[in-house]
Formats: sequence, C-alpha cells, structure tokens
Amino acid sequence: MRFPFLIAALALAGAAFFAPAAAEEAQANIVGELVVYCGAHGAIVTLLRKAGGQEKTADGAAVTGARLEFYRNKFGRWSIVMTVPNTGACLIATGDS
Repeated sequence: MRFPFLIAALALAGAAFFAPAAAEEAQANIVGELVVYCGAHGAIVTLLRKAGGQEKTADGAAVTGARLEFYRNKFGRWSIVMTVPNTGACLIATGDS
C-alpha cells in the first residue's frame, strides 16, 4: 500500500509551490526528480484537457478546504489535481491504468 504514501508525499511537495500558483499559466516546478505543475485552477485544467484529453471523473474535499480532483482520458491516463482555496492548484500525480 505505497500508493497513499506517494499521494501524501506529492501533495506535500506540491503544497510547497502554492505561493507562486496565482500565475495565469501552469508553471513547472522541480521537486527532487519530479516535475510538479502549479498555477491557477483553470490553467491546470486547460493543460490536462489540451495536452492529454483528460476530463474530471471524481473529486473530494478535505477538512482543510483543499480539494482533490481526479482526471482521466479514454486511454487510461489519469491525473490528480490538488486545489487550496485562495491559493492555487497543483498537478500532484499522473499515471496509466
């Protein structure tokens, strides 16, 4: 069950870049060997739709007000976006199923 740990680690890494997330376009940030895209929520969603044809399939909320959204395309590529109110969004995980 390493998956929940990975999501938590990526969420924490992505949260470190929320300060510059107010930009109009998604910006790539390097976290170790990972590339984490952060920006305005709309910019992240546009990136997923245009680059990968992904659409939102599920979402959820945390008690802190953060939202997690799950995106997926017809080929099985998936992404998770974490959004923090009044701050921005980060693409924190991607993969294939």
